[in-house]
Amino acid sequence: MKIELENGLRFISNFRYNVKPTLSPEPLKDQLLMFADIHSGDYGSFDSDCSATMIGFVQSMPSVTGEKYSLTDHKATCFYATQDKSLDLEHTETGQ
Repeated sequence: MKIELENGLRFISNFRYNVKPTLSPEPLKDQLLMFADIHSGDYGSFDSDCSATMIGFVQSMPSVTGEKYSLTDHKATCFYATQDKSLDLEHTETGQ
């Protein structure tokens, strides 16, 4: 997910996902290396949770804020997001 605000802030994160428990009941203690062959396109290996994100980061966009700095002094901070309200998109009126 990437959100860029008019005030020059950019929020970047992935939506929350977990490896399915059928692949490994205790992933932190996985001695059989069951995750060695898992790739980002193996969608059947993951449970997605689109109501939350993983840890992401917020950064200033120099092109919007007018700041001048290099990647070595690039300002960034961490964030995560959780959904506080669910909308029924199939029945939401857009006003068009």
